[in-house]
Amino acid sequence: MAKYREPGCELTLEQALQEFEEVNSGLLYGREMTDDSREFFRRHDIAHVVFACDTTLVNEGVVKLWTAFGTTLGFWGHIAAYSRGETADIVGSLRAATVITTSFRVAALVPKVVIRCRAMTKPWPWADHQEHLGRRLVDIRREFNIKPILVS
Repeated sequence: MAKYREPGCELTLEQALQEFEEVNSGLLYGREMTDDSREFFRRHDIAHVVFACDTTLVNEGVVKLWTAFGTTLGFWGHIAAYSRGETADIVGSLRAATVITTSFRVAALVPKVVIRCRAMTKPWPWADHQEHLGRRLVDIRREFNIKPILVS
């Protein structure tokens, strides 16, 4: 398991993001995209790190729930942001059976994620997170009362 997924991770957010990028170097990095999309995916990757989600399909669904209910992007901002072309291309490349199976697994986790989001002391700043880059994940999670849900 990557260190950033450990609830008591001592890495700084910047170090954890670097680990995330190294582990997932083949996903989006190197793809051609607009600066706006590149920034969106960086924020999305930071959400993966803060909420301790890997890039399996179930965890992609879980990080979307955390983003919709536990960040300043909010539900409607989340809907608008995830409708971008690059995201549609990725989802379009998946088999229907995979999407359906994953959807059921993620749906079962909705109540747990929403309850944990409501227990947060404040939403994670989707866009204004630079001040947290030098802070340890364990301290960030404690401040925001983020209790990761480790799904494999």
